Amino acid sequence: MVALSVLRSPRPEGGRLPRLGGRGGDVTKKDGRREDFDPQKLFTGLKKATEKRDISPERLRAIVDDIEAELRRSGRVEIPSGEIGEMVMVRLRDLDEVAYIRFASVYREFMDLQQVKREIEQVLSSRRS
Repeated sequence: MVALSVLRSPRPEGGRLPRLGGRGGDVTKKDGRREDFDPQKLFTGLKKATEKRDISPERLRAIVDDIEAELRRSGRVEIPSGEIGEMVMVRLRDLDEVAYIRFASVYREFMDLQQVKREIEQVLSSRRS
């Protein structure tokens, strides 16, 4: 397991950004449960989606930092997990289409190949636009 201090990219002033909501912020899950926001969990999900792709851990850390900073700027201490998932989807789609499809298949709980095919077709059609 990667320590949180390793996961964070250095800040210009050498300090770390405060965690969301002072104590980490709450993520509201689909089933109503609440968990502390965990940047490591976000990093692990990105790492799984990008496995065997040519994407550096530093790039993944930058995505985690970017999402965490966006959540912090929102000023909210309670964040729906779906909102975080959508933030990840946007960034992965721009970064790597294969990683995006991998993440989407889990995040959107695809049940069959038709759902995967539709998502791939959407990615390909947006590429042509």
